[in-house]
Amino acid sequence: MLRRECSLELIDTQSGGDVSRIVVAGIGPIPGATVREKARYLQDEGDGLRRLLLSEPYGDPAMSVDLIVEPGHAEAQAGYIIM
Repeated sequence: MLRRECSLELIDTQSGGDVSRIVVAGIGPIPGATVREKARYLQDEGDGLRRLLLSEPYGDPAMSVDLIVEPGHAEAQAGYIIM
């Protein structure tokens, strides 16, 4: 049985009572030329990541998860997807 391990780099934040988790590293390249295409791909094919980060014991459904991705625009430093 092949076992894959991965390591995610996360930052948990709180602002005005709202809790967010920001994924800053550990996710491989996501298919898509734009951030919107990457978000659609995750919505269609990568929902396991969202469920992992928002479900107990690792997360809470009341929080949001923000994923930092490669930007789709040459002048942007980063893109992000809110899950």
